Amino acid sequence: MGIKERRIKEKEDLKNNILVEAKRIAREQGWQQVTIRKIADAIEYSIPTIYEYFDSKDDLFNELRLQGYQLLCEMLEARLAEVISPHDILLTVAHVYWNFAWEYRELFELMHSIDFTQPDDINLLMPYIIKIRTIVQQALSALLNTEISPTLMRDKLDTTRCIMHGFITIALGGSIKKERAKKLMLKALDESISVWLD
Repeated sequence: MGIKERRIKEKEDLKNNILVEAKRIAREQGWQQVTIRKIADAIEYSIPTIYEYFDSKDDLFNELRLQGYQLLCEMLEARLAEVISPHDILLTVAHVYWNFAWEYRELFELMHSIDFTQPDDINLLMPYIIKIRTIVQQALSALLNTEISPTLMRDKLDTTRCIMHGFITIALGGSIKKERAKKLMLKALDESISVWLD
């Protein structure tokens, strides 16, 4: 490896270390406690060095949100590769969303938190958000097997998302035991599908 390649790799490694450390602090202390100073201290670099990679804490958070959506889409693609039934697609999406929230809790919390400003450049996330929405929308369209208005489709998309997000958030907060919450989430989604098919 030449000097130029080594420097590029060192920069990539440092940027990755910054992101990893931010997630570690969030996992242990919560996102409100993540600061540029804490990250700099933990990786033993100066604060100005962190700002060479990220313009602000919000910029760093946006990078992590992007990572989260990319990872969620990869997980969905892997699990949905052999799923055909629209009903099974919706339940698989719920399972993947659930698994993502527990396996990557700190990213899930950042992606869906109301405690932080939303990304300034939402356009970076939109391809992934649209991809997830399209998977659910296509499954709903195939399941209903009829043309419905955009408003009604939006209602069903939002209902599906609220069922998944609601039960996951309550379970993460500890109000309902994890396995019971998952069972209730899948039951609520299944019951909603049954109502929509009537």
